[in-house]
Amino acid sequence: MFKSSFSKKMFGIFGAFLMTFHSFAWGPWGKMTSVRAKYFPELNGKPYRDPLLPYIYPEKKLSRGEFRLFLEKLSIEQRRDLYKTLGKETKSEVTEDMIEKQILWLSSSWVTYKFKKLDYHETVRWTAKKIGIHPAECEVGSTFQLERKILEKLFSQVWDKMTPEQKEKVLKEAGLEPSQIPGIVALTSAGVIAAAGTTAALMGFGFYILVAKTLVVWAAAVGVTAVTTVSAVSLLCGPIGWCVAGIAAVGGLVLLGGANVHKTAAAIIAIHAIKATALTKSGIDVTQYLK
Repeated sequence: MFKSSFSKKMFGIFGAFLMTFHSFAWGPWGKMTSVRAKYFPELNGKPYRDPLLPYIYPEKKLSRGEFRLFLEKLSIEQRRDLYKTLGKETKSEVTEDMIEKQILWLSSSWVTYKFKKLDYHETVRWTAKKIGIHPAECEVGSTFQLERKILEKLFSQVWDKMTPEQKEKVLKEAGLEPSQIPGIVALTSAGVIAAAGTTAALMGFGFYILVAKTLVVWAAAVGVTAVTTVSAVSLLCGPIGWCVAGIAAVGGLVLLGGANVHKTAAAIIAIHAIKATALTKSGIDVTQYLK
C-alpha cells in the first residue's frame, strides 16, 4: 500500500510538472510562432534558429571580441548593407575590418582616429549621450538596450514632427488600425513608446514595423526617396540605415554633434534591426531584454 500511495503521489507531482513545463515552454513559443507567421511568412511557422543568435548577447555590454564575432557571422548582403549605411559602397566583399574602421572613423576626430581601436559598446554609449539619452541610462544599459534607446530617440524626433495625416498613413502601411491603439494619432512619441510596452499590436516586433514605416513616410516627406518602396521587414534587415542617414542629413534631425553622429547612429540602428529581426525570426520576444 505504501508503494502504491507513494507511486501515485510521485505520478501526480510528475504530471503537474509536465503541465507546468508545457505551458511555460510551449505557450510563448506558440505566441511567437504567430508573430513569425505575420512578419516572416516564408518560414511557415516551422522552428527556426538564426545563425546570429549565439553572437547577439542582448543582456551584455559587448566586448570588442564579441562584436567582432557578430560581424564575422553577418551574411554578405548584411555586411554590404551595413557598409552602405556607413557611407561606403563597394562591389567587392565587405570585411569585418572595413566595417570596424569606418565606424571608428565616423565616431572619432581625425586627430584621435589613428590612435584608437574600435570599442563598439563605447561607441554606442557615446552616440547615446550625444543625442540626449540620460547619462545614467548610458552607464548601466546593455549594448542592445542602448541601441534600442537610440532607435526610440530617432522615432521620437520623426513622429513628433508628423502631421495627423502622415501618422494615419504610417498606421495604414504598418497594418495597424487606429482602434487597436486608441488615440494613437494624438499621442506624443513618448506615449507611443509607452504603449509599445503594454499594447499587443505594438509589443515586440510590432514597434519595429511602426518605426520602419514612420521612417519611410518621413523620408518621402523630406525628399529621401531611395528606400520608400521597400517593405517594412526588408527595411529592417538592412536598408533602414540608409533611410536614417538620409533623413538625418536632409531632414534636420538633432543627431549632429562632434564627429559624425548621424551616420554612426544610422549604423547602430541598422545593427540593432538585424539583431531584432534575428531574434524574432527565431521565436524570441525582444521586449524581455528591454526592461
